Amino acid sequence: MLNQRDLTRPAVARNGRIAPVLVPLMAALLLAATPALAQSTDGAQALRAPSPLKIDGDLGDWAFAKDSAITLDSQAQLTPGADSPDTWSGPADLSATIYVAYDDTNLYLAYDVRDDKVVQQFSGDQIYNGDGPELYLDFTPDGQAAAYDNNVWQFGFTPGTDAAAPAWVLYQQVQGRSIDPSAVKVAAQRTANGYTMEVAIALSALGQTLQPGHVIHFDVAVNDVDNTSATATENQIILSRAADGWQNPSVFVPLTIR
Repeated sequence: MLNQRDLTRPAVARNGRIAPVLVPLMAALLLAATPALAQSTDGAQALRAPSPLKIDGDLGDWAFAKDSAITLDSQAQLTPGADSPDTWSGPADLSATIYVAYDDTNLYLAYDVRDDKVVQQFSGDQIYNGDGPELYLDFTPDGQAAAYDNNVWQFGFTPGTDAAAPAWVLYQQVQGRSIDPSAVKVAAQRTANGYTMEVAIALSALGQTLQPGHVIHFDVAVNDVDNTSATATENQIILSRAADGWQNPSVFVPLTIR
């Protein structure tokens, strides 16, 4: 994927390749005309956590959210990095089950990632070039933003190589925007098939509250490399199936607050 270091490049460029950036017209019309239908096929749900979730990388306390899991496990959900989706060898190579929850204080995410090699060779705002999840949020009132502004956010996360060094970054499409480091908590654990990762983001840091019935827009993705000497993401699997969410919030999908 592209991030703020690439903002001067053409919208269709993605790590030197031509990326798919068009949202099918019919999908857009369905979203505008029949939100319930769009949510059933392309959207997701955030369930209220029954109690504050412990951010330790152990997903044992996420049983309440199992029925609202987001599954990323098909080639159709891949977008190309330095390589092509043709290099994806199947769900054991890269796939994920993702859960979203909230309470009065935090937005929570849990990522259960299958990844045969857990590699992170970068740090800071370059972590998208290694293994790790991403989160996109759009709190624009009454609709989706046409571009990044103070209502739209992109976070990157990484478990670190072999889940040994979890970290996060807020990308700077809105130049100069910052967030208190204590407002975001991350933890990861290595598993037999990949890694798990938990995230809590303080709603106060986002300037938001969440209430049942609200619909915001968001996206979730996981980046993958298998080579410790890789210089860029090899593949990304993403809910929206769009490669340009880093600059185009209109590709995000509905997230219904339950």
